[in-house]
Amino acid sequence: MFGCIELPLNPAISGNAAAQKMNALPDTICPVCGGSNQCEPAATGSLDVECWCTKTFIDAEALSRVPEHLVNKACLCPRCAAGLGLSE
Repeated sequence: MFGCIELPLNPAISGNAAAQKMNALPDTICPVCGGSNQCEPAATGSLDVECWCTKTFIDAEALSRVPEHLVNKACLCPRCAAGLGLSE
């Protein structure tokens, strides 16, 4: 899940190089448990830092628990991403 980036609008329509840049989304809350998602790009507002979620396995059941309106908008926290506490 790469919920920490915001893709640009269609660059062919915008034509503006600045509008084509990807931006870090500011959501630092896990969409499953509500705790801190520890997303560095969200915390810093920069994609110059790497999120922990790009280097780990994300549990499919955990992803299925993300509310539809938050899919690809915020990273899961490491605990939820690992599938811990899903039976709670």
